[in-house]
Amino acid sequence: LHHRVKNNIQVMQSLLWTKARRARDPQLRTELDEVSQRMGALAAVQSRILDRGDLDEVDFRAVLDDMTSSLAEVYANGHIAIERRFETELVLDVSRAVPLGLLVYEVLLNSLKHGFPDGRQGRVSVALQTSDGETNIVVEDDGVGHDEAQSNEGMGSRLVRGLAEEARVEVSSDSRRGGGTV
Repeated sequence: LHHRVKNNIQVMQSLLWTKARRARDPQLRTELDEVSQRMGALAAVQSRILDRGDLDEVDFRAVLDDMTSSLAEVYANGHIAIERRFETELVLDVSRAVPLGLLVYEVLLNSLKHGFPDGRQGRVSVALQTSDGETNIVVEDDGVGHDEAQSNEGMGSRLVRGLAEEARVEVSSDSRRGGGTV
């Protein structure tokens, strides 16, 4: 069943990608591409379910690695360096891994798309670490930053808050114009 679900997600991703290529409207093309990539994030989680052999848990460290590689291929364009520091293992229940995977995907996508306008050089770091008994996923960039007050009301922020609630995780953000985002 999990293998079939993974294959169906990949078929849907391919259909969206094909539609995006045929779209005449650039904004529609971009939106379809992004939905296709989100489907890819779901497929990455689904694929890792099968890898473990235990269909209730996911090696989320491997999901982070897959997702980071995939997004780097599409969005880094040679001007953004992607660093990965995975210092700990993270095995999650599937019910938490799926929304957390989408949450991390949204944060990474936002950083890559908006943190480095006009081909600006920069760095995005993704860390998986344990501190004081808590496991943290930290996404940090040295991009242009943004005004926290304005960005908290956008669609992406609402999506992240909803996914955080579903995954039962806490999300914090710190950004300053010209000073990057954590």
